[in-house]
Amino acid sequence: MEKIRYVENLFSGPANYSICVLGEPTKTLIRIIGSSEVYPLERNGKKVVEFNNWFPDQTALLGLLNTLHDLHFAIVSIQVLSAENEILTNY
Repeated sequence: MEKIRYVENLFSGPANYSICVLGEPTKTLIRIIGSSEVYPLERNGKKVVEFNNWFPDQTALLGLLNTLHDLHFAIVSIQVLSAENEILTNY
């Protein structure tokens, strides 16, 4: 496993995230994520939906995560794909 060094404040800027939730891509899910990049997949025999979305900051990301929680979607994973200021660097 690679070590990651945090070089800037992760909360401060925009970033593109990959989010994976348990279940199938319902109309409600697609409406709330507002993303055209939706991938229905199967992991360990379970149906999941992975989607990529850009957020201006982590407050916006948290808003979506709270909505997913309120709608009873189990969050499987969240990954930063890219950030405006390249927040994470490997060393």
